[in-house]
Amino acid sequence: MKLDRSSLAPTRRAARAAIGLAAALSVSGGLTVIAEGCGGDSAAADATSGARVTLRTRVAVDPASLAEFTTGFGWKVKLSKAAVSLGALYYFDGAPAFVRRDAPRAPAQGALARLFGVGVAHAHPGHYLAGDALGQMLTPTSVDLFGGAQPLADAAGVTGDYRSARFVFGDHPVGPAASALGGHVAVAEGTATKADGSTKTPIHFTVSADFADVAKSVVDGEVSGCDFTEAHVEGDGTVTLTLRPAIWFELVDFAKVAPGSAAAPTVIPHGDVAQIGFALGLVQLTAYRFAFAK
Repeated sequence: MKLDRSSLAPTRRAARAAIGLAAALSVSGGLTVIAEGCGGDSAAADATSGARVTLRTRVAVDPASLAEFTTGFGWKVKLSKAAVSLGALYYFDGAPAFVRRDAPRAPAQGALARLFGVGVAHAHPGHYLAGDALGQMLTPTSVDLFGGAQPLADAAGVTGDYRSARFVFGDHPVGPAASALGGHVAVAEGTATKADGSTKTPIHFTVSADFADVAKSVVDGEVSGCDFTEAHVEGDGTVTLTLRPAIWFELVDFAKVAPGSAAAPTVIPHGDVAQIGFALGLVQLTAYRFAFAK
């Protein structure tokens, strides 16, 4: 699922808008940013200004993803370990971008064909208008998904209507989960069994993805157009990023993965169909949700 880099130009333009946010904040307490859209390079919207705010940042994990969940290929997965490398977070006033692929989940299809038939939300930069940059958290870190809710660095922002966000993978893991990541941008370990009971022996697995894996689908490791529960921000508050690792596995088919054992789980090799599905799951918009609270 390699996307045409030329179609991702709006993502780069939105990144420049975010850089403009930092420059504006360093000069004054307000912000003036030109919206970067999906038209030609000269396209611009009316400038918007806002007062400076401090956005505390925290990361949490969807509880349903830490319990047993069922994937799009009918596998019941229970994770025991998971970690992700986070590079930066950006917030915008443009509406989130969601495009669904709703083809039926047909077990008889080929494995690669099934990867693209599962109904999940995909980034579609050609239809995403980031709009004005409103906030950014630029301190790289890493997150142990079984470590409970965790505070991240504060974000600089301005008042306005927050509607969408960008999650950026950290290409060189740093922070509390860096050791567990071992240089990867995401790792997960757990068990998988077929939901219909056709597999009696659990598959014990370990899977990982590198920055190069996610960069095949999204430029610079940027998952743009994520949902930010619409909020009119008038002052300081807290932005919570909720990770949904169950989405990471929506495209994973364990059919060709050896059972392994609890003591020696099967390491799914890079380039394997299951590993490719994991890498594709990492860049799904619905895996990352944002919300603001005073």
